Amino acid sequence: MGGLGMATIGDVATRAGVSVATVSRVLNGNTQVSEDRRRKVLKAVKELHYEPNLLGRMLRCSSARTILVVFAIMLPDLIRGILDAAADAGYQVILQFCPGKPADSTQFVMLQSGLADGAILPELQIEDKLLAKLYQQYPIVQIGETTYSQAHIVSVNYEEISYRLTRHLIGQGRRRIATVGIVDQNGEMAYFCRERLAGTRRAIAEAGLSSDPRLHYDGPFGFAAGQAAARYFLSQPERPDAIFCFQDNLAVGCLQELHKAGLRVPEDVAVAGFDNTEISQVIEPPLTTVEQPFYEIGQEAVRTWLLIQGQGNRAIGRQVRLDARMILRESTEGQTK
Repeated sequence: MGGLGMATIGDVATRAGVSVATVSRVLNGNTQVSEDRRRKVLKAVKELHYEPNLLGRMLRCSSARTILVVFAIMLPDLIRGILDAAADAGYQVILQFCPGKPADSTQFVMLQSGLADGAILPELQIEDKLLAKLYQQYPIVQIGETTYSQAHIVSVNYEEISYRLTRHLIGQGRRRIATVGIVDQNGEMAYFCRERLAGTRRAIAEAGLSSDPRLHYDGPFGFAAGQAAARYFLSQPERPDAIFCFQDNLAVGCLQELHKAGLRVPEDVAVAGFDNTEISQVIEPPLTTVEQPFYEIGQEAVRTWLLIQGQGNRAIGRQVRLDARMILRESTEGQTK
C-alpha cells in the first residue's frame, strides 16, 4: 500500500485487477467501462478506504460545486437541460449510467467521497431504504415518481395527460381500451406507469366503460414486451379496440404484432404511446403519443436542487409538475365517433 498507510490509485487498480486508467475512468463517472469492472473498482475503493486525492478529502468540509446525476435511460434533451442549468449556476455534472436494474450504494461513491455535493435521479429505480438514507445525508432531487413521502420531485403530471389521451380515444369511439405498463426486475410496476394507469382508469370510469382486468398487461421495457402484450390481448375472447402503451417502444411492438395478425391500425385497433421518441414519427402509421418537456424538466430539476441545497434533511418535500402535450397522429385517427 502507498506511503503513510494511505491507499493509492495503484493499490485500487491492483486490488480490482484493472489498469490505473480504468480506475480513473470509473471515479470520473465515465460510462465507457463495463459493469463488471466498475463494480470491482468500487469494491476495491470501499475495501481500501481510498480517498482519490487531497481535494477529495477537503471537499468533505466544503462544496465541490458538482452534481451527480444517476440515470437508467438516456434522454438527451433531459441531460442537456441539466447540464445547461448547472453550468449557468457554476456547477459541474458527473453522469453515472445505471441501466436495467435498481440502483445500489455503489452508484453513489461520488457522494460518499465528497466529490459531489448532491444528486439528481432521473426515473431511477432505487430501494426505499437506500433512498431515505440518501435524503438524510445529501440534497437529492428525483425526476419522475417515487414512493418516498418527503421526496423532492420534478415530473410531468402523468395522471392528467394520460386522462386526456384516454378521453381522446373515447371521443374517437373506442370502448375497450387496453393499457400496457412496464415492470422492474422485481415484477413491480415502474413508478412512472402508476400515475399513467390511474389517469387512464379515471377516464374509463367516468365514461362508464369496462374495467376488465384482462385489459391491462405489464412487461419489461422494449419492443418484445409490446409484441407480447398484443398477442395477449388478441388471445382474449373479446379484443380491445384501442391500446395505450406507457412507452413508445411498447407501442411500436404492439403495432408490429397487430399487423402480423392482419389487423388494421387504427381502423381495427387504435394504438398510442408515450414519450414522442423518434421512432414514433417514422413507424407506419405514425404513432399518437405524449411529448414530455425533457429539456425544461432537466432545468427545473437543477433549480429545485439549488433551492434545497444546504437545507439537508430539514427540507420539506418539494414537488414541481410540468405539463405534457398530446401529439395526435394517424395511429388513433381512423374511426369516427
